[in-house]
Amino acid sequence: FDVKVLCIARDPVRRAFSNYVFKLQKKNDGGHKGNLFPTVLQFHDYVSDLNILRKFFNDNVYCTVMEELWERDGATVLSEFLEHPIKKSDLWKNLYAPDKGHLVEYDKDVPCQAYGQDCLELTPQTYDHYRKKYDPIYKSWVREFGSLPLHWGEPIEYKA
Repeated sequence: FDVKVLCIARDPVRRAFSNYVFKLQKKNDGGHKGNLFPTVLQFHDYVSDLNILRKFFNDNVYCTVMEELWERDGATVLSEFLEHPIKKSDLWKNLYAPDKGHLVEYDKDVPCQAYGQDCLELTPQTYDHYRKKYDPIYKSWVREFGSLPLHWGEPIEYKA
């Protein structure tokens, strides 16, 4: 088999917070809004994951960054990796890039939209707290790729 593995990375704090909010909302079944912040979030160490995948798939592993896939020329680079034409219009509408945080609006036409993303705000203070706590994941990315991707490592002031 000629298998190609695609990883779509997102800012680690925003991905972990989004996963937490999704689980919180499912648990509360649509009821809670407020400040229930965990002391620990479940983070993805993309570089570690990629290194494991590369052991099995060698050069057939590609990691794209969500914030860049929709906001830059990610579809072109993805086309080259897959050796198959992909246009930006072929991708599902992305509700998270640019990141709208808790202000994201539900879209019935987006099947991968996470449930409950509007129930808890990721404030700049909360972002900074988790960013500092999980700094090694960001440093690992910089060692591997040379710099942080678009919008990573900095809080976003979400405005209505």
